[in-house]
Amino acid sequence: MKYLFSYGLTIVVLLISTFVSWYEGSAIRLNPWEWKYTAFFSTWWHGEIKSEADIVQLDHFLYAAKFAPFFPFLMFASASFVVALTLYLTLKDKKFVVSLFSMCMIYAFIGICLRNADTIGGQLFEKSCYCLGALYFLSAIHSSRRIPNVTF
Repeated sequence: MKYLFSYGLTIVVLLISTFVSWYEGSAIRLNPWEWKYTAFFSTWWHGEIKSEADIVQLDHFLYAAKFAPFFPFLMFASASFVVALTLYLTLKDKKFVVSLFSMCMIYAFIGICLRNADTIGGQLFEKSCYCLGALYFLSAIHSSRRIPNVTF
């Protein structure tokens, strides 16, 4: 019950930032020269993009993350917090530590994939993935010290 306020506030931030990111990313429909570089999901599902009707909604978030990264970053950070809080409340002991290490590896992998990003949004997400991965790693080490028979 004491985490209800944290969940509620984070979910409100997640919903608002998701809506604003989707709206900001809708500008991809007006920039056909960006379709080749940003419309990853549309190209994957439809092949060649011939008109703005072929743009998939997920590409709105990619476009917003590349060129207007504030709200996509809020969306990313709040979703990460919801995942971390859910892991903390649902898993106990060794499973919790293993899940924290898994999240650390996932964030490190995403950061490596974004390593040579040339947009401000890509660079922001690269650095934030490394920071969140380090945070999950430190949390896993801290949590493992409270569990008997777990050593590093």
